[in-house]
Amino acid sequence: DGSCPHKPGACLENEELYLGVCYKQCKQLTNGAYPHRSAPATCCKVTGLGCIMPSKIKISKDFDVGGGKGDKDPSTPASAHVPLQRFTEAAADDSTSSAGATAVAVSDADSDGTESEGGTDDGDAGGMPTTWRVVTTAPMNVRRSKSTASTVISVKKQGSIVKGRKQGEWLELSEERGYMKITAGGMTLMQQVDLPTPALTAASLGGP
Repeated sequence: DGSCPHKPGACLENEELYLGVCYKQCKQLTNGAYPHRSAPATCCKVTGLGCIMPSKIKISKDFDVGGGKGDKDPSTPASAHVPLQRFTEAAADDSTSSAGATAVAVSDADSDGTESEGGTDDGDAGGMPTTWRVVTTAPMNVRRSKSTASTVISVKKQGSIVKGRKQGEWLELSEERGYMKITAGGMTLMQQVDLPTPALTAASLGGP
């Protein structure tokens, strides 16, 4: 749909990206009857050339909206919008910093730059490391400590797989140094995944 590449940032979970703009999902707007977006105000039953058939599409100005339409939450956009950096831990290019230092767009930092874990719950801090995937479209920062004011030491792209221990809203990486945000601004940035366990063989068990 021509939506990639797009501006750094992310859409809401109930939105879809079309031509670089976030819209409320056609699937939700039409109760699944016309689940595919083919234009800002058009939803279609199918994909591709089938959407040129009038019987396959539905057009309404009510489809040209953002995911926050009707939820009465001022923090979620009611109008269609470009991907928003405040929905993710997105790393901006160094050249955007007027001071010459790395500029980082964050949505989860407290006003004083302190940690934003939301309590003392350390989650699975003492357990075994689990596997996680970066699901947000924008690059994810790996920070030196559990604070959005902490130094960014590396960046992970969408689809990157990491292992770590969950500590509140943060993931402490176990195979490299650093911490990553799991959620920010109501958006899911990382999801836990279960990788297949290698099959045990007689040789691996020390058998004949």
